[in-house]
Amino acid sequence: MDPNQTNTTPAIPTPTSKPSMGAFIGIIIIILVIVFGAFYFWGKMVEEKSGSGAQTADTSVEMLNKQSSSDEVTSIEADLNATDIGNLDKELGSVDASLKAAGL
Repeated sequence: MDPNQTNTTPAIPTPTSKPSMGAFIGIIIIILVIVFGAFYFWGKMVEEKSGSGAQTADTSVEMLNKQSSSDEVTSIEADLNATDIGNLDKELGSVDASLKAAGL
């Protein structure tokens, strides 16, 4: 070896560290599961508070199913006279109360 020669070794490039996309995607999935779970439990809580609304809707549906399928004028008039339209806005009070309770 010649003393005038310098011993140089090629530089080894160091790998650059990139943030892991797997961790980012995992965090997003966990957040989405928590949000969907919160909406599910919130919906169940609202449903439990307004249990009487389902019974009212069932009686309305039963009344509609009792209507005649005839297309004669007298049958149509009888169905119209039997239809109770006085309670159309009955549900609005409970909807307003639910929205106010939810803070909307």
